[in-house]
Amino acid sequence: MPTRLAHSVLPLLIAGALLFGCREENRTQYTVRGLYRGAAFGGEAFVVDHEAIPGYMEAMRMTLRVKNPALLSGLTAGDKIEFDLVVEPTETYVEKITVLPEDTPLQLAPETGLEAPSGDMVSGEAPGRSRIEPVPQGGRT
Repeated sequence: MPTRLAHSVLPLLIAGALLFGCREENRTQYTVRGLYRGAAFGGEAFVVDHEAIPGYMEAMRMTLRVKNPALLSGLTAGDKIEFDLVVEPTETYVEKITVLPEDTPLQLAPETGLEAPSGDMVSGEAPGRSRIEPVPQGGRT
């Protein structure tokens, strides 16, 4: 009888181990530094000017979703931050945020610089523009 039980349970244990093991293999985590611009989409995301992520993307300004909105509490626009960016097959999100010292040098994209943020950081919309309106070729108007 114990052999029969082992034969029926063993395939389930192997399948479970493969399923959970594959999840970790498909997860990539990057430690990224950047300049916090403000919360977006009701605190579910934030806008950041981030440094280049070697092997993944260039330095740029983008909006990133947070796994836990409480990560944004206590942050102020202009804070220099370091965060863990998690990339999975079906989602990308930030898992941890740490405020860096003010004198931390950052290598941001030239067009992001240290200018004031533009647009409505709460809704993610630029003033006078609907969310679905395309940006004309050659930049903003």
